[in-house]
Amino acid sequence: MPLITLTTDYGTKDHYTGALKGQLYYANKDIIIVDINHEITPYEIIPAAFTMKNATAKFPKGTIHIAIINIRDGNSRYLIVKRKEIFYIVPDNGLICMMFPDEDFLAYAYQDLAKDFSYNELHEALGIMIKAISENNIEEISVPITSYKVLNFAQPFVSGDVYKGSVIYIDNYKNIITNITKEDFYNYVQDKPFIISIRHNKIFKISKHYSEVDEGEALALFNDNDYLEIAVNKSSASGLLGLHYGQVVLVEHQLI
Repeated sequence: MPLITLTTDYGTKDHYTGALKGQLYYANKDIIIVDINHEITPYEIIPAAFTMKNATAKFPKGTIHIAIINIRDGNSRYLIVKRKEIFYIVPDNGLICMMFPDEDFLAYAYQDLAKDFSYNELHEALGIMIKAISENNIEEISVPITSYKVLNFAQPFVSGDVYKGSVIYIDNYKNIITNITKEDFYNYVQDKPFIISIRHNKIFKISKHYSEVDEGEALALFNDNDYLEIAVNKSSASGLLGLHYGQVVLVEHQLI
């Protein structure tokens, strides 16, 4: 009984999510479907990659994770990806490489979608792909590939004396998630005083909880996935600080 997860930019207002689920159940009546997120901002691959990477890591081996995000971008085809006994069915638009930049996966291109495929055709094809994965027949409907779209989204890097990262996600509380990990942060700052700068705002310490600062004050902490997060206690970091996807975040040593 395959476990299927769905991450889409369909939203929940319209019929699209329900139609997708109906088609998947019609093709594979014994599956179990789990919704990860249907509120991805339309066409935004960066937050989709962040959501999927961190949510799918919690699921058991054999789970099939489906993404329907910006399907017309890039190569207009779908991939079946196998990574550590977990499967991903994703558009070939750079999403999978943004999730796993080391490309430690096997990829197959599904063969039976026309270049101008409709959502109905995609939903039917997803049912076929699920069945092929479940029956270990992936290569009967797809071909192995080593060439797929890779987005040139910058990873954190050191430039001179400054460590540069960027905003990759804005959560439901309007907190800002960066692509700077806890490990990389401390490898850079070591045990020295530091400054975190984002636009005109500067933060000089890492907090463990939002309540460590006064209401309305900005803070930095590492979230449950060990990414550097910028927040405002009981308020909107993205709104008050004027932050958005791709905003540069700087970490530098504090001169004493």
